[in-house]
Amino acid sequence: MSNRLFQGVIHQMKDAIDRAIGVVDDTSVVIACSELGRIGEVIDNITTETLSSTAPFVINGQTFKSFGNGANGEYAVFVEGNDSIAQRYVQLLAVSLGSIKQYYDEKYDRANFIKNVILDNILPGDIYLKARELRFNSEVARVCMLIKITSKTDISAYDVVQNFFPDKTKDFVISINENDIALVKEIKSGIDSKDLEIRDVYAHGTVDFRDALAQSCNGAFGLLTRELGASIMEDYTEKTGLTQPIDINGIKTAAGSFNFPTDDDYMLSWAGIGQGEDLVNPCAMMVYMGAIANEGKPECPTLIKHASFLGGVPRGESLGRYLEKDTALELKGMMKNNVVSNYGEDNFYGLDIYAKSGTAETSSEESDAWFVGFTDDKDAPYAFVVWVKGGGFGSEVAAPIARSVLDKLREDI
Repeated sequence: MSNRLFQGVIHQMKDAIDRAIGVVDDTSVVIACSELGRIGEVIDNITTETLSSTAPFVINGQTFKSFGNGANGEYAVFVEGNDSIAQRYVQLLAVSLGSIKQYYDEKYDRANFIKNVILDNILPGDIYLKARELRFNSEVARVCMLIKITSKTDISAYDVVQNFFPDKTKDFVISINENDIALVKEIKSGIDSKDLEIRDVYAHGTVDFRDALAQSCNGAFGLLTRELGASIMEDYTEKTGLTQPIDINGIKTAAGSFNFPTDDDYMLSWAGIGQGEDLVNPCAMMVYMGAIANEGKPECPTLIKHASFLGGVPRGESLGRYLEKDTALELKGMMKNNVVSNYGEDNFYGLDIYAKSGTAETSSEESDAWFVGFTDDKDAPYAFVVWVKGGGFGSEVAAPIARSVLDKLREDI
């Protein structure tokens, strides 16, 4: 048990308790104390018999109460004084520190237990007994992934993986050796093995928000989603209109839906990336693109009869504000960067285009291809969405379609 853990708790409690408090181990040495100068001090007259006592005891004007998992007590907490208040304090501290010790012991032992199972360092007959002893639920579904480190960097791969899976009561990151890390992740029942496949994995290195968007860096957006949390993600998804139906000349589009779970960081990350159970209406996405182009203010689309009427179509009804102006301008710059760095401006010659491609995984074998964006042209100010069911990669399949349609629209103006 780390002495620093006890010291951290004592440090937090010292302002609430106006007396000297601390912890001694089974050798009578003070290992944590509100008076730092006493750490390392040996307290005489503490014996194995006194530590095994279940009741508080007084030595040298200080009240003690033992705690720990052993029958004889592994530690004792003390409070200055021998009055009734000292007795109440010491009993409360013993319960608190004992619970913290048990929690950390179980977590540490569980990680060792899993490592021993992976490395086959435990007898098969002992696995179930040890799992029950550690209160390790053997009935839930788990997946074990082996992560191989192919090159050395200044960033610890182990720390990165731990940050991706912060719930240390359900997910365990085990360092096997300097090149291999095992991830044991608890998953919900009913998840198909296909949902656990990892495909097209590329190392993007250290990226900022702009590069993460250009490179479709799922890891960056998954991490950002977890840091923001489910509640904030829900709020901003609604604010940007992605879940709202749109009334176009009396025709109401289907609403979108996003599920941001509060108890599953894995599925929360996928939802933030735009996968998982996310559903978005292409029309809502088109309006959102228009909002970015229009400094954060969306407009409702209008039905027209044929292309020759485009030049005379009035502006649609305002839908309020989806984004702050500065945010919209920043996103606009990022979408131009996508075109310049990824799609190639030569592929859209003559068009001042701002865009983002997407590949939406579905239950079918082929993913859906997306390409969304807008043109910044006073004669052709169009927001657009191209969605190709089962098309595969958005930049390869949907982007050329967008180019063809936009070229035709400009010809008909």
